Amino acid sequence: EVERALKLQKKLFPEGIPACGSDALRFGLLAYTQSGKNVNLDINRVVGYRAFCNKLWNVTRYILYHALGADFEPTLTIDPAQKGQYPTECQWILNRFEQAAIECNKGFSEGTYDLALVTTSAYRFWLNELCD
Repeated sequence: EVERALKLQKKLFPEGIPACGSDALRFGLLAYTQSGKNVNLDINRVVGYRAFCNKLWNVTRYILYHALGADFEPTLTIDPAQKGQYPTECQWILNRFEQAAIECNKGFSEGTYDLALVTTSAYRFWLNELCD
């Protein structure tokens, strides 16, 4: 079986398997946790997660260094009573973030540990909502 796998690997990746980084590999493995004990890891999917991790880094760096400024001090909570005072765009993204956080908490709940739900929810929020 190893010999067959090596032949297929050489056929699919004649230039070798692309470097993806440990963050992308971890994210990919967590996303596969729903599929059972055996993981048929798709390298192209991990390469996509590499681009996603790079996007996370870039948007975080942009927000911290350019949008918020050097003297920004984050608050621990947002008062729900003050949500209506924010601009419509802020209310919308806070709502989408809240939905993603609810899904992540559901996935992290004791006895569930649905890490595929957590990774999918985080991926969907960052890629389709915040960075869209």
